[in-house]
Amino acid sequence: MNAPTGPSDELEARVAELATGFALGELEERELREFYELLRDHDGHGPQVAAIAWRTLGMVTDLRAEVAHSFQDSLRLRLGQERSGRFRNSLWSRLGFRVPGLEPVEAPAPSRGLTIAAWTVVGGLAALLIALAALWAFARERPPRATVVRLLGAAECGGQALVPVGVV
Repeated sequence: MNAPTGPSDELEARVAELATGFALGELEERELREFYELLRDHDGHGPQVAAIAWRTLGMVTDLRAEVAHSFQDSLRLRLGQERSGRFRNSLWSRLGFRVPGLEPVEAPAPSRGLTIAAWTVVGGLAALLIALAALWAFARERPPRATVVRLLGAAECGGQALVPVGVV
């Protein structure tokens, strides 16, 4: 009696390919039927085909679970660091959502900082002008002074006699 030998390398590769497609949900109807027929054990290789399929399904599921965490972490990091919005818009487009276009932006209102600075400058200039005016008025109230080099006779100013100061 002939004992059935294991499946050929081509059959193993085909079963692994079909099991991977099944795990990813990418098989068409024809490929699903082929996978089903291989698993039904028409050629006596059912247990070996099932073991290959089960091992492949487990490997794909483990890979997807492992990659999912790192993918989600990198996606979260990239979305958090992005400034321009291009990556986010591209992601939404790939998921099938419509990304809104640019909307018109109104001109910003004038800054209050410039207004406050202008008033500060105007106030400073006004204070400076007032101080200069006070100094000018104070300087005008002092009695007039004159230096006389030589004098013949008596000197008067406004009917009062001028007294020489510091005559040596």
